[in-house]
Amino acid sequence: MRTVYRRTLTSVGRRSFAVVLPKEWAKSYSLEPGDPVLIEVQSDGSLLLRPSTAGQRGAVQTTKVIEVGATLRREITAAYLAGYDRIVLKSKEPFSSSDREVVRRTVRGLTGAEVVSESNNEIEIQVLLDTSAVEPEKVASRQNALVANNIEIVAEAVAGWSADRARVAIMMDEEIDRHYFTLVRAIRAYARSGRLPTVRLLDLRLVAKFVEDIGDRLVRISELLVANAQQTPSSEALRNISERARQLISTQNKAFASFMGYDVQMAEEVIAEVAAIIRSLTELEVIPGVQGDQRLLAIVNELKRIAEDQIDIADITAPAP
Repeated sequence: MRTVYRRTLTSVGRRSFAVVLPKEWAKSYSLEPGDPVLIEVQSDGSLLLRPSTAGQRGAVQTTKVIEVGATLRREITAAYLAGYDRIVLKSKEPFSSSDREVVRRTVRGLTGAEVVSESNNEIEIQVLLDTSAVEPEKVASRQNALVANNIEIVAEAVAGWSADRARVAIMMDEEIDRHYFTLVRAIRAYARSGRLPTVRLLDLRLVAKFVEDIGDRLVRISELLVANAQQTPSSEALRNISERARQLISTQNKAFASFMGYDVQMAEEVIAEVAAIIRSLTELEVIPGVQGDQRLLAIVNELKRIAEDQIDIADITAPAP
């Protein structure tokens, strides 16, 4: 006689449903939280559920070996994002002081990572971050708050043409990147465990990338200001640009809030608001003091790109028809 289980659908977010699997069935196939299962749609519309990789858990690779080259920083970061817990760097020649500095700077930007052993030709990095205790949506919220704060710092730097405030913004970006890397690693762990719907995780990953891109553009503005700190542009032009930059603080938070809350109305409102800011930035490009000043035109262009990223964030919730 076939065993029949009765379960009730549970809503997960606004886009997916979940159903609790019988524990006896999972145990019979040695399944544990995080293991994948396959769901096949049958010709009559029913679903066939079967284990995918039961018993193969021990085959999952957790160590990444990297031969040192010109892309050392990228290789370490990629291994971290891929979820490796142990990263071993090997070099045919003894590690140079510059290579060791690249390793240390890279590891400092990765939450939970630390160098645990070093020799002439090998460096071992251990990642101690427990992704099961990391909630992606909370990390994303913190990342967004940091970016919104950095927009304010950059607006202040532009208003006073302050190299000091610009350097603060550059330093802040390290923390923004650290949250981004943590978030990507946590999202991959959640995708394996099924703790959040896949669609939500994909959207969250996309939003995190837009937020990270905004952070990078703020750094470009700050670096441009630092490099040209000795020659101050027109104060009126700086005031106008700074005012537009400050407007992007509110829209940043609104765009992110519309995504987090599945708020279509808020998303549509912020898209219209940001579009108006882009138009006003375009108008600035031809006013006296800005027109012809390549430094200020570059800053205005970066602010427009930031605004477009904000529209992209809101557009995930309220996509254009």
